[in-house]
Amino acid sequence: MVLKNFKDLTDKCRKITEALYRVTDLMPEQEPLKWSLRERAMGIFSKITELKDIPIYKKARNLEEIIHSTSGILNFLELASAASFISQLNFEVLKREYLALVNFIEDRKEEFLPTEPVLIQPLPSNINSLTQANDKGHNRQNNKISAKEMSVKDDIDRKSKIIAILNNNKDWVSIKDIIFAFKDVGPKTVQRELSAMISEGLLKTIGEKRWRKYALKTN
Repeated sequence: MVLKNFKDLTDKCRKITEALYRVTDLMPEQEPLKWSLRERAMGIFSKITELKDIPIYKKARNLEEIIHSTSGILNFLELASAASFISQLNFEVLKREYLALVNFIEDRKEEFLPTEPVLIQPLPSNINSLTQANDKGHNRQNNKISAKEMSVKDDIDRKSKIIAILNNNKDWVSIKDIIFAFKDVGPKTVQRELSAMISEGLLKTIGEKRWRKYALKTN
């Protein structure tokens, strides 16, 4: 049941995000509100897609941030509607769907955040016989492995996010669009990831520099 709820939540958010991108396609490229809406929408979608695989305490934080971000995106949508960037009908549809998303989360919080017993393993009987030197060596090795694993995980996360962004768009996506979707990563890091994905044959590109656009390779 919990896995089904995660899937349903992800599917709901994916459809809303796709709808928001289609609606904001009509907004001028130079309008900051367009990018603010897309950035928040991708932020919500990213937090939802990672919910299933993170620890309970992070799930709780993510759910609260999703609800908070949804409130922010509704304010931006209202502003866009008031400024006639989007129609009243599109505003009402997106507002209804985002509120339904929040209700879906609120109604199932206990299922998303189950109480899990903490199992404490007994210490080995010969724990005191381990030398301090061995401890230090072991810790240094663990630190090296952890740093390497974290780096690889970050690369995979960025790649997955870029693929999700491009997957949600039937047309080319500008580099500006992609960079705006990454809050905690610098533009150069995103550009390096895009270059690596082109080298791996995952992406195709047109244009130069600021006007460069990307799409997933389909063959």
